[in-house]
Amino acid sequence: MIDFERFLDLSKPVSEIADTPVVSCTEDERVRNSIAMILNGFSRIMVLDKGEIRGFLTSLDVLDFLGGGSKYQLYVRYSKGLDLPVNKIMNNEWHPLEKKHSVGDALQVFQKHGKDFHPIVHRDRFSAVLSEMDFLKHLNEPLGFSAEDIMDGKPIIVKGHYSVLDVAKMLCRGEFRFLPVVRDGFLLGLVTPYDIISYLNKGPGLNNLRKANFESTAVMNRDLLTVGPKDDLHEAVRLMNSKRINSVPVTDEGEMLGLITRRDVIDILS
Repeated sequence: MIDFERFLDLSKPVSEIADTPVVSCTEDERVRNSIAMILNGFSRIMVLDKGEIRGFLTSLDVLDFLGGGSKYQLYVRYSKGLDLPVNKIMNNEWHPLEKKHSVGDALQVFQKHGKDFHPIVHRDRFSAVLSEMDFLKHLNEPLGFSAEDIMDGKPIIVKGHYSVLDVAKMLCRGEFRFLPVVRDGFLLGLVTPYDIISYLNKGPGLNNLRKANFESTAVMNRDLLTVGPKDDLHEAVRLMNSKRINSVPVTDEGEMLGLITRRDVIDILS
């Protein structure tokens, strides 16, 4: 375990470290417009009504709606398609933090629920978003653990020949934020919900996920940042912080050995 108090006073109010950019919309906002927000770089959209939280929307919710999961039934059922209000597909499960909660309290909530962010409220009104990154950005020196000490040595992977629709279904079914693409044990790239939505938007069209016949290699991110198995964990944290990414693969001469995620680091903070 990493003694987080070496880096941050755990008794300070959580509102003092919350620095995650956030955008919001109302319940009647169109899915089409929310997708534009996501493609502009916002990984989550808070859905508010006069300052009160009604839900939130992520790229995974959108991918689910476009055909990756059960929310596609809503796309089929309603004739409005991408003009459906976001309240039909938004996520209603959240665990709010109070503005007065301490950093230590918040850390326990993250470890208990395994979510990548939690909204902060004050007097029942939305105040801010606290994300895993808001913790990790304080880990600014070697941590005394190697990458191989922490990595998941058997992450869920996809093969390069898998169709994008199959990958989308895997992402939605497992609620994954990303999946590594591997061929013969060697890492080719990573696929996120954002990557698929962006590819559809630029080419086949957002309505065509179920009709798409291209492979996962067409949408994957090839510009990978990796660490070696003996590297200090801090190097992976540094990359996640500086590039605002969720995970760092652990490789040895291109061969994939494992994966380190923000959640892996959160789980070993004490």
